[in-house]
Amino acid sequence: MIKVLVADDDKLLRRVFKLLLEREGFKVDAVGDGFQALKFVKNNPAYHLLITDVNMPGMSGLTLSKKAKKLSPEMKIIGISGNGLGPEDAKEHFDYFISKPFDVDELISGINKVLNQSSLYLKTA
Repeated sequence: MIKVLVADDDKLLRRVFKLLLEREGFKVDAVGDGFQALKFVKNNPAYHLLITDVNMPGMSGLTLSKKAKKLSPEMKIIGISGNGLGPEDAKEHFDYFISKPFDVDELISGINKVLNQSSLYLKTA
């Protein structure tokens, strides 16, 4: 089973991610900040995918992505932000980047892209 960790300070968005991804057959954990996400990765390096908001209080998604990659180099990371992030920064920190607002198809497409790069596949509904 593919394991996904979602880190976003928006509680409603975490719920949406969790429901959507569980419906697609993933095992999903969702946390509200980068510090919690890093603890989850440290305690369970078997996550296949991290989906993180870029702008979170405390630890940003940019910092989280660097630290999480050190702990779990094979894990793919998708960054999400409503604020502008240059293509160089996005490419440096994330395997895929999605600008808010986005639709479900864009999210699924991004997940498929990064998981296909690691020979994991998202089933489509």
